[in-house]
Amino acid sequence: MLTPTHWFNDIIILEGQSDLPALSSLIAKRVEAGEYMKEIWKDIAGYEGAYQISNFGRVKSLEREVNTRLFNIGLTKRKVPELIRKQIIYKNGYAGVQLHKQQKVKLHLIHRLVAQAFIPNPENKPEVNHKNGDKLKNCVENLEWVTASENEQHSRKVLGNICGNAP
Repeated sequence: MLTPTHWFNDIIILEGQSDLPALSSLIAKRVEAGEYMKEIWKDIAGYEGAYQISNFGRVKSLEREVNTRLFNIGLTKRKVPELIRKQIIYKNGYAGVQLHKQQKVKLHLIHRLVAQAFIPNPENKPEVNHKNGDKLKNCVENLEWVTASENEQHSRKVLGNICGNAP
């Protein structure tokens, strides 16, 4: 019996049955046709030219030169390669990332970075809600700007949380 070894949305690669060129072509055609969403990258506000966030909730640092302080030499420049940043899962269940600027480190929540980059907020709502309640699903389709009361209502009505017992 053949068992699935890899899944790509609705495409299953069976052990011993993978034809990678044909599979790559099929996936490319489906992406082109809009069947699979394409990853889009935008600069993170305040970190332009250094970091970007994607509509999937991934963060990358861009290739650039940065100043580094060496103990004996003082400041020197070094090249930083483009790199997908590791995310931190906080005790409250949200994902975050550390971003560096002028030798200072600041923690940012992924869902807020995605919302700020991709979701218009004309009413200036202060909170970002995960529509399906999964705090780690930070793709743009799962996020929306809400007020504190809308967020609380969503927690109770949609997710079934009792006040004070929210995730």
